Amino acid sequence: MKMGCKTRKEAAITSHVFLELCEVKKYWDVEYHFNEILSSMYITAKKTKSSKTLTFIPISSFDGISIEEMKKYLILDQEHKSVHLAIVDSDLTSVYYQITDGIGDPTPESQEESIKDRRMKLDGDLRSNKKILEEAAMYGIPITINKK
Repeated sequence: MKMGCKTRKEAAITSHVFLELCEVKKYWDVEYHFNEILSSMYITAKKTKSSKTLTFIPISSFDGISIEEMKKYLILDQEHKSVHLAIVDSDLTSVYYQITDGIGDPTPESQEESIKDRRMKLDGDLRSNKKILEEAAMYGIPITINKK
């Protein structure tokens, strides 16, 4: 709490992740820090004595987190542009997710391009099977076009 934790809950979750990294996962050089810009606690640790330092962000499974918030956490590791979310549930089950630079919401432009691509593919399939489709329609026969 003296480092800047806003709530006891945040301090407890950070302590749990810290102890899990030390005692259960046996990480090296485990240290906790407070980032004033993000106003949150984070932990750094190494998987082995000689490996690179990893950054862990402890959060509660009940706290919502947006993609924009995840992007902000990436400032904690400028060198690797990668951090680990340590999501802790009320029963102290922890799940770790690695996030890296480049994460983002699908933009409306990319969704529109995807729709156009599917329409073009469907149009191509219809054109290449035009004769079969016409004959089936004339005789009222249902058909299935196999995609190859």
